[in-house]
Amino acid sequence: MTEGIKNITGVIRDSVAAHDQAKLKEIVDDVATYCFQDDSSGEEFDECIFNVILEMMERPQFLDMDGSYYLLMLFQFDWSMLTAAQRERLSLAIEHSYCNYRDWMACFVLSEILGQNYCNEQAFKILCRLRECANEIPRSLLPMAYEYIARSVSNLELKSKAILELKAMTTDPFERVRNEATESLERLRSRGLVAS
Repeated sequence: MTEGIKNITGVIRDSVAAHDQAKLKEIVDDVATYCFQDDSSGEEFDECIFNVILEMMERPQFLDMDGSYYLLMLFQFDWSMLTAAQRERLSLAIEHSYCNYRDWMACFVLSEILGQNYCNEQAFKILCRLRECANEIPRSLLPMAYEYIARSVSNLELKSKAILELKAMTTDPFERVRNEATESLERLRSRGLVAS
């Protein structure tokens, strides 16, 4: 590990320990390449930084932290730099931690990652398991991910399954979940992806 990477991982740990969301945002702004899904750079996401973020995703102080989403956004900013193995590990970490975040924006970012970045059968299966989440806020952000999948995939079977899950969520016990699912279906209907 280079001295620079060691400093970055130390700042991440210190920021989480201090619940310093401003410092967390600052370090992400400094580290991110903002390549998003453009994989032309050929660079890989630093393994040490990746491991520290996954370590944070297991820590109660990170899960309880306002602004934890800043660190999670690094995965969106530098998505194309993640290796296949890192993406696999990240998907497991998302599933394991998703329902435990206090900051709703963390769940929002993770839902976007599942729906927009992964946007595949694996993400769909994770979303289906996350529907069991007992907390209303995290569960209410799942329709957005299903909507991304229904809008973006070319696999018609997967598209149909995502739409069926959205329809099922319109009968969820939580009103917020029902409303979000209904709004997602309306947006899909306006694009001609769901029959009127």
